[in-house]
Amino acid sequence: MESLDRSREEAEVDWPRLQWALVVSQDCDLEFDFRARTKLREIGDPPAHGQERRDWNEASIKAQAKVMTMIILCQADVSDAVMAASNLTGAERRWAKSNQHERFHHLQSIPPDVDLSGTGVPELMLDFKRFIAVPAGELMARVALGPESDRRAERRAVLVSPYKEEVLVRYHNYHGRVAVPDAMPTSE
Repeated sequence: MESLDRSREEAEVDWPRLQWALVVSQDCDLEFDFRARTKLREIGDPPAHGQERRDWNEASIKAQAKVMTMIILCQADVSDAVMAASNLTGAERRWAKSNQHERFHHLQSIPPDVDLSGTGVPELMLDFKRFIAVPAGELMARVALGPESDRRAERRAVLVSPYKEEVLVRYHNYHGRVAVPDAMPTSE
């Protein structure tokens, strides 16, 4: 299992540089992970022997079972750039902008007073085909990096209910769809 106490200098996994992304791992899993990592830090190193060691082992095993190894991020970019790169037709662009296209999800701009960095976020488009799984410890280490680091991951805003549920349902429906051939066979 990865170290839970990554230092700021240890943010080392090479993953694509994303200007914008949305965490699409389930909130409950992220919460369980946070609590488990906190518990593992609290219980510390194992005692030398005896009942204390058995109690430590049991607590450690329970906590480790809830630690996530990876966190899934869905790539986002400025809406017009995503639609241009995806070669969407006029009708498909309208569907994407109104969240009717199964592959894309449009996010409205965020004003500076709501953005945690205070600069605002432009209209973004999620492309459900563009996602990465990042080691959980690595992402947390990058969030902990100071603003001077170019490897820092930064939370800018939070989707609130029911919008976050809508995005998550659409993302997971896209990845849970059943593949069917383009042409249906004719019965003779």
